[in-house]
Amino acid sequence: MCLRLAEHKNEGNLTHKFWNKKPWDWTFKQQLFTANSLISKYGEVAVVKAVASPSLTKVFSLKNKRVIPEIRRQLKLIENQSENKQDLEVKEKPSVRKNTYGKKSKLNKLRGLDSGKKESEE
Repeated sequence: MCLRLAEHKNEGNLTHKFWNKKPWDWTFKQQLFTANSLISKYGEVAVVKAVASPSLTKVFSLKNKRVIPEIRRQLKLIENQSENKQDLEVKEKPSVRKNTYGKKSKLNKLRGLDSGKKESEE
C-alpha cells in the first residue's frame, strides 16, 4: 500500500528501509496494524487476493471502506473453490506397469528373464 501511495504521489521508488524514515514510518505502521487485524479475521489468502484484485487498484489504504467487502468476496470465492475440489485416489505402489506398444527391446527381454517371466506371458 505504501508503494502504491508513493507511485500515486509521484515520489518514485521507496528508499531502503522506508519504514524507519519519515514520512513513511507512521503510514507503514498504520497499514501493518490494519493488515494484521484483517489477516487474523479473514485469513492471509483472502487479504492478499483482495489487495491484488483489479477493483482495489486505486485504493491506497487498508482502512478504505471498499477493502472489507472485497475481502469478503474473495473469501467466498476461496470457499467455493475448496468445495469444488475433486479428490483423486492415487495408489502408493501400483501393481501393473504401463504396456508398451511396438517391438520389445533387448533390454526388456532381459528384464523379463531376470524376473522369471516367459516372453509369451508378456
